[in-house]
Amino acid sequence: MQALEGMSAPPLGLAYDMRDDRLLLLLAANPARLEWRKPDGRALGHFELTRSVAAGGLAFDRDTREIEGALAGGAWIILVRVRRR
Repeated sequence: MQALEGMSAPPLGLAYDMRDDRLLLLLAANPARLEWRKPDGRALGHFELTRSVAAGGLAFDRDTREIEGALAGGAWIILVRVRRR
């Protein structure tokens, strides 16, 4: 298995945006940073959250365009609403 460019460890969370064919990664090095990448690994952008997300707790709702995540305490919340492109 090939690692994605710029990542030294597997992501803590992974979600897929089927409409725009891109991955959303929760990075192990910084669980408050989310990255958008193409399935081939090319980086598309990133953003920082104000709170860290728990490992494995990441989802993307293609209809509402919301990124959801589990916080360290176990609460499941909407982290970000993604604007339509």
